[in-house]
Amino acid sequence: MKLIFAIAFKIIKKRKLVVLMKFELFRNLYSEALDYESLELYIGERGWQEWMEKYDPADYLPEIYKLATSELKETRERKELSRAAFSRLYGIPVRTVENWDNGSREAPVYVKLLIDYSLFITDVF
Repeated sequence: MKLIFAIAFKIIKKRKLVVLMKFELFRNLYSEALDYESLELYIGERGWQEWMEKYDPADYLPEIYKLATSELKETRERKELSRAAFSRLYGIPVRTVENWDNGSREAPVYVKLLIDYSLFITDVF
């Protein structure tokens, strides 16, 4: 319920119609972002794609690229979430988050992808 409220609030706040990106499209764009060395190349080589009729690339691609190419620690800090807040939000033990932050363990790829998607749909708007 908290997530739905946050999304609705941000949509109302900006006073524009926002269409939430489906996970499948996010996952595809996220995976493609990992193949590029820079945001400029990632955006520049998109060309026109059918999904662009529904979503403005300028609103979505920079954030997807940042999420895909950043460590979870960087993303967590950029979103101003403490380890404890991040842990509570996702139900992940604080010790696990600490291990990810200090590099002694790495978050599974699917976990990072799902966390990044949840941050994307709640924060991009």
